[in-house]
Amino acid sequence: MDKTAEGIMIFKAYIAIAKWLRLERELDHIQVYRQAMRLCASVIQNSYGLSLEQLQEPSREGIETANYHFKELGEVGFRTFMKSLGVAGMGDVLSPEGTGDLIALLRIFLRVVIEYEPEEVVDKYAKDIKTTCFTQLEGEDVWAQLEEFADSIFEENREALL
Repeated sequence: MDKTAEGIMIFKAYIAIAKWLRLERELDHIQVYRQAMRLCASVIQNSYGLSLEQLQEPSREGIETANYHFKELGEVGFRTFMKSLGVAGMGDVLSPEGTGDLIALLRIFLRVVIEYEPEEVVDKYAKDIKTTCFTQLEGEDVWAQLEEFADSIFEENREALL
């Protein structure tokens, strides 16, 4: 898979996973999702040389994919949903770096959630994102170091998000 296609796939998967989490438990503040999406889009644009226009369709597709699978499978269908994205299990087509980038986007999303959401929302999202990164994406080795990356991205962009 070429770099452009991988960047698009990573962004679509991030959007789909974030949407699935919102279907399970909506954020108290929708702006949190929008802020995280802007941050993650910026990271993918810079890392993969993509334009904002190139991310619009994957964003829409990610939302539609999550909505469809959640409606069809319910919360118990998360593993099947992840496989359908091509990022977990036997269907995984991402490079190791691509998987790390997807985990980084999920860490950024979690960082924004931690900043603005109440404790019960943070607890749910933190548990689900960590479980996803460890069990579905096999990212236990990079989890801690990506926390520092997510913190730095958030802090560098904090003023622009408000």
